[in-house]
Amino acid sequence: MDEARRSAMLRAIVGIEMNVEIVEAQRKLIQHKGQTEHSGAIRGLKQRGDAGSISIAALMEETARNKFGTEFR
Repeated sequence: MDEARRSAMLRAIVGIEMNVEIVEAQRKLIQHKGQTEHSGAIRGLKQRGDAGSISIAALMEETARNKFGTEFR
């Protein structure tokens, strides 16, 4: 990129400031997948064995129970 173009682009950058009053979050753990995909992902995470994977697997099991009404092992 030539220097004139770069300078023009830098001049076009505008900073803003905003106050956030509320943050709403959703967890989406393979929401558009079927029971087979949920089960495989949960099983794979559990096999990894590290604390983070185990934690995500537990959240995914909760999601699966709510979505499919079954337990995953």
